[in-house]
Amino acid sequence: MGGSKQKAREQIEEIRKRNAFRGALLSAQIAQREKDVGAAAREYQQLTAQYPDSQIGWAALAATYIQQKQWDAGWATLDRMQKATPNAPWLPCGIGRMAAESGQQLDRGEAALKTYLAYTPKPGVDAPLANAHWRLGTIYEKRGQTDAARHEYQTAVSLDPKLTGAKDALARLK
Repeated sequence: MGGSKQKAREQIEEIRKRNAFRGALLSAQIAQREKDVGAAAREYQQLTAQYPDSQIGWAALAATYIQQKQWDAGWATLDRMQKATPNAPWLPCGIGRMAAESGQQLDRGEAALKTYLAYTPKPGVDAPLANAHWRLGTIYEKRGQTDAARHEYQTAVSLDPKLTGAKDALARLK
């Protein structure tokens, strides 16, 4: 955004004056790049408070908690998101990812991913179906359902041969 961090911050504040949503989003993204997870989470929390009907803030906040393995905060965010934006296309993917990575609420994660797999995602906007198959495979693997996991991983790789997580998981099961 500029030649220095200070210049970037100045530009973000100018953007924030003109568009508070975009400014907060950019500020959170810069904080994440600087590995200031607390500042990023605070910006995303403000976005969810100010714009509760927008899935962007919710999804970014949940993803931040998932990356940090802060499972309780992540589940609480997804629960609040579900109340605020029950039809958000990202929500089932977020629930599925949280379940797959945390090993918690596996039934909920499986149901959410199956719901998403019945949806036709918008390219470049929504998560690809390959990701949902990969996360569903992870849930099956955590349950010891190796054949079902293998099938989901194979489907994920057939949809996206570059999906490293699914390729690695499939290789692990062979």
